[in-house]
Amino acid sequence: MALRIYLFLSLGLTVSLLSSYRSYSQQAIDQITDINELHLGESLGELNDSLYLITGKEPVYQRNPWLAQSFLRNLDRGLQEAIYEGKTFHILNGGKASDMRVHFYKEKLFKVRWTFDRKDFPNLAGVFSEFKDCFQKRYGPTTGTIFDDTLIWEGSRNRLQVFMDDDSIQVEFRNQLIEKTIQVL
Repeated sequence: MALRIYLFLSLGLTVSLLSSYRSYSQQAIDQITDINELHLGESLGELNDSLYLITGKEPVYQRNPWLAQSFLRNLDRGLQEAIYEGKTFHILNGGKASDMRVHFYKEKLFKVRWTFDRKDFPNLAGVFSEFKDCFQKRYGPTTGTIFDDTLIWEGSRNRLQVFMDDDSIQVEFRNQLIEKTIQVL
């Protein structure tokens, strides 16, 4: 009888320790400040050598006056978008993003968006599944989904979203507090 109690308690302690290890090895989305060592809050100046700053003089803005005006309003509000042209931060879960955009508010990074195009990743569903597995291992279960093509890990401070359509997958990591601030501007 004493042996059974001992085995039962030992088994319970082992299960408890394994559960604790798993939860401690995962980080809540609000506990992280970076993905792939690109830190939210990093200054524009620190990354400037790896960026193409969008100026509003690009052809898409020249062809669309409304878009150009919107862009200039955003610049006046302290918002700046750039295309990452460096060599390290565009790798996510082992895959090189087809495009990577970074967004700054008052010269501090608040949003990063990696885009993986079908032309570079023909099996988008497989890549989407890999992102889901990777992020669930790191940050736990999703806090929300929209249909079967959008996965969300949302905290009070940060939000990670993975979205897939017919042509691409977008992974976006952003600071929620700043996002809410700029939506009011």
